[in-house]
Amino acid sequence: MHLKNLLWLNLCFVFFNACTSDAINQEYMVSLKKVAGSSEIKLNDLNIAIRRNRNNASLYARRAVLLQERGDIVQALKDIAFAIDLDGDKGEYYFRKALLLRQAKNYKAAQSAAAAAEKLGYKGYEIYILQAELSIRLKKYSEAIEEVNIALASIPTHEYALYYRGVARAELFDTASAIINFRRAIQSSPDFIYPYLQLASMYNGKKDHARAFFYLKRAERIDSLNGYLWYQKGLGYTGIHRPDSAQYSLNKAIRLDPGLYKAHYELGLISYKQQDFKQVVHHLEKVKLVNDTLPQLEEILAESYEKSGRFRLALQQYTEVLKKDPNDIRAQWGLRRSNWALYKIKRDSLRRLGDPFYYADTTQNTY
Repeated sequence: MHLKNLLWLNLCFVFFNACTSDAINQEYMVSLKKVAGSSEIKLNDLNIAIRRNRNNASLYARRAVLLQERGDIVQALKDIAFAIDLDGDKGEYYFRKALLLRQAKNYKAAQSAAAAAEKLGYKGYEIYILQAELSIRLKKYSEAIEEVNIALASIPTHEYALYYRGVARAELFDTASAIINFRRAIQSSPDFIYPYLQLASMYNGKKDHARAFFYLKRAERIDSLNGYLWYQKGLGYTGIHRPDSAQYSLNKAIRLDPGLYKAHYELGLISYKQQDFKQVVHHLEKVKLVNDTLPQLEEILAESYEKSGRFRLALQQYTEVLKKDPNDIRAQWGLRRSNWALYKIKRDSLRRLGDPFYYADTTQNTY
């Protein structure tokens, strides 16, 4: 299928640290054969045309394209649903629906719509790349490889197809094949930043920080304002024991992409080593709102509450730790220390006020 236009959409694509994947918002391109002339038609013109002919499926489909480009996903989904109701035999409408559902983060429904598009004869390689992406999101990595291989059969140097095969291979712990695919994606498109970042992430995970910095330097030439790039630089600097450079990089990553909660986690760990417990709390509280399963997160947060004098919060956090592991000795002792600290605060406060409970040996209270 000859495709003249490319549609750029947002995608949470998968990055890796060793064998752990992490969803990060980035840009993703899928190819789409647009309805001829849709970009030239004004939204108002389409509204008028639809009022005159409410049974024209193509008009709703065209308006869905414009609404999607404007970011109105809810109304675009309504329009593409109207188009499908009026003409349910066009695979292109289902492909558009799949793109909209994926943008709305309804990945299972998006996969169903993409499968319907393929069944109705929409056979361009972009449908298989989209299906591969959705399969990766749904952790169906073997299926993703099968789908992307179909795309590569017709266009063997497509950088996104190679990239997604690398992602799926990495998730299946076939790191050698993943590296080959990422490098092939770079060869196919040297300005395609994501394979560089994936390779940097993998090498950071392997503690081969020199090679990670090699790919990060090349990625920085392409986009120096990529938040995930600075996050990986922070990991690399942490690995070579340069905490100041790591903190600078991780803070810049957060400024560029506030959704990078793992950058907060790494900053929390650095602050913990520096015994700056207020900063630990600042960063790890943000992490816990998003993901409370990172290693030692709750234990470190509980101790940092305690060390920064926030004993009630420390009690709550230690209690949460013990609910998950009643045999956690550090949490048991932390709970006791925090309880004792609160008791002392209350006792000392009452003594300052001259509470008779603390002066039981005298008949006269001093106030």
